[in-house]
This record gives sequence, C-alpha cells and structure tokens, in this order.
Amino acid sequence: MESSKVISEQRDIAVKVLEKLSLVDPNAVLAGGAVRDWRFNLPATDLDFYLRTPNHYSIPLQKELLAKVGFISVNEVSASDPKYQCMNNIERVYEADFGDQKCNIMVMTSRSWSWWYDFSNSLSEGFMGANGVACYTAAFEKSLLDKKVLVKAGYQEDHPHILKIKHKFPSFTFEMKNKEELEWFM
Repeated sequence: MESSKVISEQRDIAVKVLEKLSLVDPNAVLAGGAVRDWRFNLPATDLDFYLRTPNHYSIPLQKELLAKVGFISVNEVSASDPKYQCMNNIERVYEADFGDQKCNIMVMTSRSWSWWYDFSNSLSEGFMGANGVACYTAAFEKSLLDKKVLVKAGYQEDHPHILKIKHKFPSFTFEMKNKEELEWFM
C-alpha cells in the first residue's frame, strides 16, 4: 500500500482513539514516533498514546476503558521495561491493537503534565491531540534544520530507543546532553 494512504489511515485511527480517550483525559495525545515519522512521510510502526486516568482507576478499570475505546488484545507491559525505564512519569504501559494497528498506551502519573520532557531525544518531540493537528517542539524543528539529534541526559548511546532512532535516521548526527544542558534542551 502507498505510504501516504497508510499514513492517512493511521492518522484516522489516531483521531478516533483520541476522541474517545479525551473523554477520560482531555489532554490525551498521540506522541513520539508516529508523529515524527509522518513528518518524514513514513508510516509509523506503532501509535503511542499518552493519557492520565483518575486515581481510582485500577488495572481492571483501565483495561475495561481501553476495550471500550476499541482496543483488542490489551496486555500490560512493565513500566520498568528497558524501552520505558527512563520515562519518569509512566505509571503503567499497555500494548494493544486497534484493528490491525499496533498501539502502546502509556498511563501517566495523575499529576504529570510534563510527559513531553520524558522523550529520549529531540527528534521524538512531536504530538497530536484529538483535533488531528500535529505539533512539534522548537528542539524538534532545530534537529531537522541541523540534522542533529539531541539525546537527553539519562539516556545512554546504547539505549534501545536511541539505537532505533540512529538506525532509522542514519544521516543525522547525535549529541549526548548532560544535566547542566538539560534546561536548554527543554
């Protein structure tokens, strides 16, 4: 299938999912790789949704919510999985399918408003709300212009996510940031 058609279908799925998730969390977003990949006119591997649920939502209630949204084969993944261990605000992670589309649902801590600070690198700092509009940070735009990805403090060069980005975007250089430089990065 042509990549623009796949991207269009993925965007439609994301908007449908976000319209439903926003009933629980009006600030629910699709973020990271999909929004970035679409900017490069590449289909996404999966769709990563971020939301917060009320404190009283237990795992069974969260799974029920995800089933009502339309997710199938919902499985909890450990937030300490190497893919997610540097993301400080994650409470729970679910992997699921929406039709044929692979999805990850990150349930953030209830008081977390800074999910975008958890991205491992500047080339992943994009998000989309239920309105279907993609937004990118200044660090993302600068990465595009400079062909340089800034890797956030706390992530090692051999972190699985960093290695994945290096493989996907070999024409970009990568610069590791330290704690003193973190404020500029955000």
